[in-house]
Amino acid sequence: MSVTFTKGAYSITVDNPLLGYSSFVKLPLWYAEKENGMVGVHDAGIQYTSRICECTFQLDYTNTLALVEFFNNPGKGRGNLITMTIPSGNGFFPFSPDFGDVGYFGVRVINFKQGNQLTEPFRWFETTLQIVLITPPTIGNTFPSPIDYGTVQIGTVTSLQYPENLFESEQLMNINEKALYGAGVGSVDLGPTADSYRVRFTLTATQQKMAELINYFTVTLRDSVNKTYLTTTITTIDNQFIYGIEKGGAGEYESLLLTKDLCIVHEAYNLFTVSLTFLMVEKL
Repeated sequence: MSVTFTKGAYSITVDNPLLGYSSFVKLPLWYAEKENGMVGVHDAGIQYTSRICECTFQLDYTNTLALVEFFNNPGKGRGNLITMTIPSGNGFFPFSPDFGDVGYFGVRVINFKQGNQLTEPFRWFETTLQIVLITPPTIGNTFPSPIDYGTVQIGTVTSLQYPENLFESEQLMNINEKALYGAGVGSVDLGPTADSYRVRFTLTATQQKMAELINYFTVTLRDSVNKTYLTTTITTIDNQFIYGIEKGGAGEYESLLLTKDLCIVHEAYNLFTVSLTFLMVEKL
């Protein structure tokens, strides 16, 4: 499979980048912590969401030289808006699975790093690019029917696989204590009702399910009228202690996504991961 970069009459076609590349979806969210442990959020709007791909191409001498020349030339790929063409069924999802692996993407390369020569294969090189999406693909992406894998549900996205490394929960006690001279302690405690509970976990999913999840975060949860970001529900079953042993167990938890910079990693063929952090608003 290959990808083509084009500027005017100039173009270069190279093999797909190595798996393990990252797609960054940056949500224009600003958070403000409140005295009661909750968090307020302002959303500048979906039109200000940015997407960046960081990927590494492993190519032989001839193709690496052509790639370097293209992106070093001010008349070609250096500092210019170019077209990245991905043929149908390519398997390269540069800007997250929800934007697909086919079409004509208007992009700019903001970082071009020539790597060292590899020990083997002989006369092969690795070159890393940071590619910013300027205009989305002209060929629309349709989501395939998702496959159900597990028991975790986030909003309307059902049957997500249980995190392999479980849930990393944290209680933030709204108490300020300081050791004083003379072995004393000074403290200001706003009480248990002002404590907050957070959770971090990494989800693994196929392209279908990851596309559904990222689209949910980037489109469904946006409130363009009030310029805010909506809470969602996380549904778990017995013995899934999402917010710790005190706030765990089966049920629905109203939660706010705190991860404004989503990083989706294409780990292997049709396998993606994303790490998320949520704040618990309340157990429903």
